[in-house]
Amino acid sequence: MNWLEYVCIVSLTTGLWKCVYDKLHAQIPGYSYYQNKIYVSYRLSTVNAIVTTLFGGLWWLGAPYMDIIASASLVGYFSVDLQGLMRFNYWPKHKDQCFHHFLSMVCISVSMLLGGPYLRYCCNYALFSEISTIFCNIRWFMLKKIYKTDPVVFSINKTLFILSFILIRFLYGGVNTYNIIQDTEVYPPVKILGVLFWLLNVAWSFNIYMLMPIVIQMTALSFIVSVVGMTIDSPLSNKLSKMELLITFVSALYWYKPTRGWRRDLDIIVTVGVFGIHTAVCLWLQQWWTILAFMACLMSWYLGHVYNSNAVHLGVHFLGCFGIIHMHYDNIQNLR
Repeated sequence: MNWLEYVCIVSLTTGLWKCVYDKLHAQIPGYSYYQNKIYVSYRLSTVNAIVTTLFGGLWWLGAPYMDIIASASLVGYFSVDLQGLMRFNYWPKHKDQCFHHFLSMVCISVSMLLGGPYLRYCCNYALFSEISTIFCNIRWFMLKKIYKTDPVVFSINKTLFILSFILIRFLYGGVNTYNIIQDTEVYPPVKILGVLFWLLNVAWSFNIYMLMPIVIQMTALSFIVSVVGMTIDSPLSNKLSKMELLITFVSALYWYKPTRGWRRDLDIIVTVGVFGIHTAVCLWLQQWWTILAFMACLMSWYLGHVYNSNAVHLGVHFLGCFGIIHMHYDNIQNLR
């Protein structure tokens, strides 16, 4: 796509989204001008998320020109919403959201202009990441009492929001970003843009992960890592994965009701034992980056006990699981 075609199609989609923005204006009784503007922004975001998800489905099914149409629609939406956010005193407290809009416009525009694999990578991530936005906005509407809130419906929506965000934006986005980095045909500056976009979602993922019950926070990562390890065609890796699954069990046993006693002692004994076995394997394979991650994991474990912080202790799980994932995929030939 050349510059003239890009300017024409993006101008058209921006105009369409501007019309939608104007139609969505509404005055909620008791809301200030500032609050009503935020409400309009969330309504617009919800419409875009639904439209983008539909476009993503059509693109997945092979509809012609859907990659260009969907990408142009996203650029138009981000442009209109960013203009609306910058007009009033919202952006100083939400710089990450404004940065996300700007970075999204840059990444999608570059992929449209370069085409080929760039556009494919962009659509593969951008068109499906908006699924989580639907549940995120519904949660916001419920928290603000704009819509009637049923506890069961709220819990279901919250669960769908967390799962869709973690699975699509964090995990699926990480795989897509890894493929971009490994693709030798992609320009290095574009790789940097892709990594920045994914890292922003990683930061958001941590905040969303903290919305989960504590028992899920402390066990979900080790369970995912053990499943990943079992998919690798390596007898040693499969055995190590069973040990990681054992950590999931003892962690769930303790964090279901975290009190001092035999359950806590069992959690520590099993975790330290598995940690030692994994470290010995990494020393044998000379995987120094993995060993460094394990050392950072050990330091986080110590700090978690010093400051009695669940957030710091969660860092132990993140660093440990990162090290295990790296161990599974680094030098797989040696693992076989």
